[in-house]
Amino acid sequence: MAPENENMEYNQDLEVLPNPVQAREDLPKVYDDDCHQSQQNAEVIQCDYGQTDESKYTVALVGGSHSAHWLPALEQVAENESIKIESYTKSSCRFNADGGEYDSCETWNQNLVEELVEEKPDVVFTTANTSDIEQSKDIPKGFVAQWERLEEAEVEVVALRDNPWFSKDIPSCVEENKNNLDECGGTKEELLGEQAPWEDMEKEMPENVTFTDFNDYICDDGQCAPVEGNVLIYRDAHHLTATYSRTLGPFVRKKLMPILES
Repeated sequence: MAPENENMEYNQDLEVLPNPVQAREDLPKVYDDDCHQSQQNAEVIQCDYGQTDESKYTVALVGGSHSAHWLPALEQVAENESIKIESYTKSSCRFNADGGEYDSCETWNQNLVEELVEEKPDVVFTTANTSDIEQSKDIPKGFVAQWERLEEAEVEVVALRDNPWFSKDIPSCVEENKNNLDECGGTKEELLGEQAPWEDMEKEMPENVTFTDFNDYICDDGQCAPVEGNVLIYRDAHHLTATYSRTLGPFVRKKLMPILES
């Protein structure tokens, strides 16, 4: 949630975490572990996190970098629950039967959905749309096609509304505007649109999909601030810092656990 103070100032003596200068390095573990597949390679990489031994539940984290930045939140949940997280992510490649932006993404998607159907995790945790404001109003047909494949395999899907995309580098803006963070924020309406893309869908969605929107925590009272308390929310124009992602763990748990337990 955004800071309560009206002009979004923060005390210059208060340490912002991560430091804006170092924010780009505040990444989920998949990057250091070489588990986030590159654009050049179509091989499906799986890495396991959370409670990897004798876990009760398995959650597959699937998609591009906007799925990967939720790993710290899921790890926070897994610390107190018997959850193994299977990470399947690839640069600039969403979970999309239509292939996405480039050739290896299409191949990766084909291979990945086959692997998920075989592995049958309890839940696939992925994005429901992109928050590029020109594209975010609809759920891509290729996303729905992948979910339908999982429905046939009796695999549940938690599909997240994507977070805001800014036109500026947020860490640089915060560093330059410490006394006026209004310069670095924006409204939820202008950055995301008035409603979630599934709220006005003509096509019926697969029954295995639970849509989820955590943006009320990122954009409190309709304002999308760059800093929450003393935590920097973004590591660039649109990716969450690992530090901030971890703070969203309790909200993810509240949504995820009833699905797993049912």
